[in-house]
Amino acid sequence: MSYSWRLGMLLLAVIGLSGCIGGTWETSYKDIVTRSASNSWYPTRIDVVVPNRLTVSNENVFAPKADIVWHGDPAGDRKDQVKRILEDATRNAVRYLDGSVPIRVELELEQFHALSDRARLVAPSAVHNLRFKIRVFDARTGRKLVPSDSIRADFPAYTRSQALRAERQGLTQKVRITRHLESVLKGWLSQGPDPRQTFKTLGR
Repeated sequence: MSYSWRLGMLLLAVIGLSGCIGGTWETSYKDIVTRSASNSWYPTRIDVVVPNRLTVSNENVFAPKADIVWHGDPAGDRKDQVKRILEDATRNAVRYLDGSVPIRVELELEQFHALSDRARLVAPSAVHNLRFKIRVFDARTGRKLVPSDSIRADFPAYTRSQALRAERQGLTQKVRITRHLESVLKGWLSQGPDPRQTFKTLGR
């Protein structure tokens, strides 16, 4: 491999990474659900809303400009794929609630920005940038039980050799994101450890 070829590839990588955004990211939510409140609930329905206005990108670039970036499933309906991830994570988070008040949980997606293949294999660091609104209703009356909350569920992504090692161990982007969302929702419900954090890295 010639020096000029390696230099050219390095320059292309730098140009691509210039589209990434470095900054502070966070997992955050408000303290509006007490453990005693969530202990009284049991889930009867989970609704995940992916608004039509959200944009989707399948471009294999470092920082696609779209609300939904997801390459962790075969080519297909990306909105439906990320909807299923949110449904699975929510179902896992609420399945142990066994109180007397039936609830309907509603999530409205705002952003699901995971990694393109190029970013996962080349970027020095990256972030899974996830945002959604959550609402809890009495399933019998439709009454909202707690105020709506906006949840940010950002967390560091694996890239390069770390990503490849994790994938060999079964820790794909989908597995990591689903587990993280489950942890965030359990924390929001006061049914698990508090996962809130801030961190700095490249991302979109």
